[in-house]
Amino acid sequence: MLPCSIKYYRTIYLTVFITVGIAFSSIYAQNFDKEKLLEFSENFKSEQIKKKKGKEIQVQKNVVYFYSRFPVIYQSANIDGARAVKNDQLWSGGIAGLSLSGSDQILGYWDRKQPRLTHQEYTGRVSFVDSESGSDDAHATQMTGTMIATGVVADAHGMANEAEVEAYNWNSDIAEMATAAANGLLQSAHPYTETTGWTSTSSYCGNSLIWTWFSLESENETKAYQFGYYDSQAQNWDSVAYMAPNYLIIKAAGNFRGVGPETQPIKHFTLDSDFNCVEDSTSVRDINGGLTGFESVSGASVSKNILVVGAVESSSGNFKDLESISPIENSGFGPTDDGRVKPDIVAPTGLYTSTSLSNTSYSTSGGTSAATAVITGSVALLREHYQNLNDDTLSSASIRALLAQSADDIGNSGPDYKTGWGLLNTERAARFISSNASNTIQTVFLDTVLTDGSTIQFDYTNTSKNNLKLTIAWTDPKGEVPVSGDDPANIILVNDLDLRVTSPSAQTHFPWKLSRNNPESDATEADNEVDNIEQIYISTPETGSYTISISHKGTLQSGSQRVSVLVSETEPKVQIETIASGNWSSSSIWNESLVPNTTFHEAVINHQVSLDTGISISGIHFMNSISELILNGNEVTIYNGIESFSEKGFSGDSLAVLNIEGWNRDSLSFASGKRKLAQLVINTLNDTVQLSSDLSIYSKLDLQSGNLATNNVELKLISDTVNTALLQKSGGGLLGDLTYSRYFGNGGSGWRMISSPVEGGMYSSLNTSFFTQGGSWASNTADSVNSSLWTFDNTTQNFGSYIGSDDSFSSGEGYLFYMFEEDLEGSPMLSTFLKLRGQEPNSVITNLYRGVADSASYNFAGNPFAGTLDWHEIVNESENLATSYALWDPDASAYKYYNMSGEIGVAGRYIAPMQGFFVQSTNANGVLRFRQSQKTSGAPEKYGKSQSSIPVLSVHLSTENGELLDNQAQVVFSDQGSEYRDQFDVKRISAIGGKENNLSFFVGAERRVFEGRSMDAGIEKIPLLIDVEESGFYKLKWEERNIPDDWTFMLEDRVVGKRMDLSAQSEFNFFHNVDNTNSLMRFSIQAFKGIKTSLTEEISLPKEFGLSQNYPNPFNPHTIIEYQIPKRSNVRIEVFDILGRKVAVLIDEIKNPGFHSLVFNASNLASGTYFYRIKAGGFIRAKSFVLIK
Repeated sequence: MLPCSIKYYRTIYLTVFITVGIAFSSIYAQNFDKEKLLEFSENFKSEQIKKKKGKEIQVQKNVVYFYSRFPVIYQSANIDGARAVKNDQLWSGGIAGLSLSGSDQILGYWDRKQPRLTHQEYTGRVSFVDSESGSDDAHATQMTGTMIATGVVADAHGMANEAEVEAYNWNSDIAEMATAAANGLLQSAHPYTETTGWTSTSSYCGNSLIWTWFSLESENETKAYQFGYYDSQAQNWDSVAYMAPNYLIIKAAGNFRGVGPETQPIKHFTLDSDFNCVEDSTSVRDINGGLTGFESVSGASVSKNILVVGAVESSSGNFKDLESISPIENSGFGPTDDGRVKPDIVAPTGLYTSTSLSNTSYSTSGGTSAATAVITGSVALLREHYQNLNDDTLSSASIRALLAQSADDIGNSGPDYKTGWGLLNTERAARFISSNASNTIQTVFLDTVLTDGSTIQFDYTNTSKNNLKLTIAWTDPKGEVPVSGDDPANIILVNDLDLRVTSPSAQTHFPWKLSRNNPESDATEADNEVDNIEQIYISTPETGSYTISISHKGTLQSGSQRVSVLVSETEPKVQIETIASGNWSSSSIWNESLVPNTTFHEAVINHQVSLDTGISISGIHFMNSISELILNGNEVTIYNGIESFSEKGFSGDSLAVLNIEGWNRDSLSFASGKRKLAQLVINTLNDTVQLSSDLSIYSKLDLQSGNLATNNVELKLISDTVNTALLQKSGGGLLGDLTYSRYFGNGGSGWRMISSPVEGGMYSSLNTSFFTQGGSWASNTADSVNSSLWTFDNTTQNFGSYIGSDDSFSSGEGYLFYMFEEDLEGSPMLSTFLKLRGQEPNSVITNLYRGVADSASYNFAGNPFAGTLDWHEIVNESENLATSYALWDPDASAYKYYNMSGEIGVAGRYIAPMQGFFVQSTNANGVLRFRQSQKTSGAPEKYGKSQSSIPVLSVHLSTENGELLDNQAQVVFSDQGSEYRDQFDVKRISAIGGKENNLSFFVGAERRVFEGRSMDAGIEKIPLLIDVEESGFYKLKWEERNIPDDWTFMLEDRVVGKRMDLSAQSEFNFFHNVDNTNSLMRFSIQAFKGIKTSLTEEISLPKEFGLSQNYPNPFNPHTIIEYQIPKRSNVRIEVFDILGRKVAVLIDEIKNPGFHSLVFNASNLASGTYFYRIKAGGFIRAKSFVLIK
């Protein structure tokens, strides 16, 4: 425990003007007085009481569990509460680099009973020091865990996981607080409140199930007078705080707002003049806080000198989204009767934490109790940080001023009666402390004394364009308890200090002030006569010297008043300058050899710096024309933006990542020739990042919150052979145009299916990169037959719509575009990039055409976004859309397919940007929906694959040399499959240009790429159709996935009269004659599902070695040789001429058991008789064949 003697925090080098006399000396307005505290404590050893019109009523305390009739949005755990207030950034491993844990901090804690002292989350760090015995209490255990849990269960990690707790019950809290403060306690948590107004949980009248009106009757019988009223309870808490100026009392605002019967009149208890319980069935009273909820804090929560805590939740679950934050349903509101701000600060609630059932049990806590525990543990971190940098501790007024200075403003601008000064932000508060430690000129943290009749006045030189904030706070002498309890306007403030700021242009700025008569209204700038926290906010500060003055009205009680003064930009900073060029991590290039490496640091770059490591930093200043940061493929995270006076700024590359988490500075610029990034992340809440130079992004532009404005520069997303750039808009926006640039390789002249990823891209923009033919939009005028750009006519199911005049591409529509390899002069046009500029649509909805049959229902769609789409999400969010799609592969001159049902097909699940594709409607009401949520960050494979657990048989067609012609034919087996049309069936589309080299399943008079069949046991026969351009030798291969063990597949070739078990051999070679019409339907596949027949047994694995006669024989120059082996063996087949000379070795390798075949190409041999011989596992056999040329 640090000593409680008062010292100045840090020497402040400011010009101080003394007006009538100012004391920066050892004179203090209120000194720590141990004897007075102990004397005060003795006066409260008996039961605590409060007085009302000369009568006494026992104080009824309630733990502030959440009281609600409605569902609550809870954070999921202590860890989430810590993240909401940014404590995690201060912990070990946090981006602030501080490793704070609450070490050596002792927290006082008062509740109705003791916490479970042996819980695994804080064993040995909690003691119950109350003189009265206690028993384990769930509420106390929960709050203790939220404050200091170690994190044995990660989600339950407390705010300050190495702090200690001294616990008491609440019976004699004021006396015990005074004694503890006298003995050096610096802060305490009080997650309870005094029972006021309507309650159904009090046992004061003996029955907690019946509503009780807990208030004495007054002039206003419908309102509980205690709400907003400064009573003796509040007065006494103020007295303790005043006598122990370093002791911060943290108190829950309570959860009574909105509490009351849903219908009235209702039977309830009330209190008579002697405080006896009386039944009342006729009176109608306001619910607590009335219809608006204002003025719903009471008792000690009305005190001036303590920190009163409200509770908030986020409707989006993201506390970075400040607009989503609002008070929980019953969290108490101000104002007090005299118009003071209450609560002072807010924090999240609904936290998963320890509980008292056992040493390893956990539960969820809520209400302003949990928020109070969050604040208490967080303050311990800030005290620890300050003590690490200074030889002293913080006063309670300094902490209250610091929290107000650094809070995130939520709700109304400035303070308000719902959330006080805002959401706790410990990272900004700790950064303020660090900033003051490094630069007392720009970040002022002053604890001083104003003497009676004097004014504190000093100058503050502002050189920045950033917002300025000035806060003062003081611990005021106790106020007088008003005689009347009916909303007395008596001002409770005793020493009324006044903060004023005069700008360089002589404009006077006043502090925020709220109106008790209009509690919903925004704070205004005016003279504040009621609060002992005052704050001035200057949104557009001037550069130059500001004069800051602190004076007072009337006479200061005790002749002086201690006051804490804070001045800084809204985002305080620790600046570190370069003194030479070099690598970032080299200490020799930085002033005082300190390398900027945390979110507290701002780098001031005066030279050329090369980044050799990833960094997270508050901000960067480029100070002159040579200032440059070379990223070298590293990742940079900036939390408060940049300031640039350089023509260079960042030098990026296609591997570098820039994350912008906050922005209140200049525009974003890159050095000429270095305007590249792999990824740019904008997460700036409501701020807009202005881009002032061209920029190319190769992986992702991720707009999470805030905006990126392109102004008149070119922002380009690149999709090339390595990257597929993605525009991700998960909450942010793009202001201005985007250029999407997709690479097309030199695959020769041919058709491509394209689409536009932006609205506003024109047909004529194709001329920038391509030679085009067509209407007036094209670079070369041509008739409809020779146009290079086509649309699809749904009604005719043909590409037949000639584009005559220039216009913009329609979002979500596909286009067929012929890319010429050369222009008319023979200049190469491929490889190149297709570039389209405009604004990406947020969504696209298209009504689909439905023909008379599935085969007449194709619609030509296109990816309308600057990013890859997930086909599964498209299907799920559309209506009556077939689960398959098809696209044209210009390299293979064939369509590629994918079906979500079964996850089959080489086209893949993901659809690339600028990709056109065919879809089908399953009935007349088909709707195709494109939404931002369908985007995926994964780059698509050109023709990706995705496998499911559904049984699939895939059949491939290739040339004799193994060149793949088609690998798309797949049979899918499912409970939803059948021999009739089902969701797995996909009709093959006729190739563009009419050339075909493929195989299909011929079912229902149509060629199918995918064929669905049932899982039912039995035999099914599926015709397989071969469609090739030329006669010759070909090869069938097959692949089984997830096929049951008791299934067998046979391939039947009717031309040569063969049947073969697919499990017994891996491929089949055959000669195909395109002039023989019988060859077209020569093959079929028979599936024996879960049954055995004589046929399947007949063609099972061979029982002996064998070599078959080749066919055809005689041959020229190809022939097929078949052989069989009953076991795994090395197989060698050789060819000899008539003289016995070896002329070829056809195979010499280990083969699995089964039936095998190979194709022998004798094109290099002369006509004649030859012999072929097999050697395998001791088996030797030879046969002759005849080559005739």
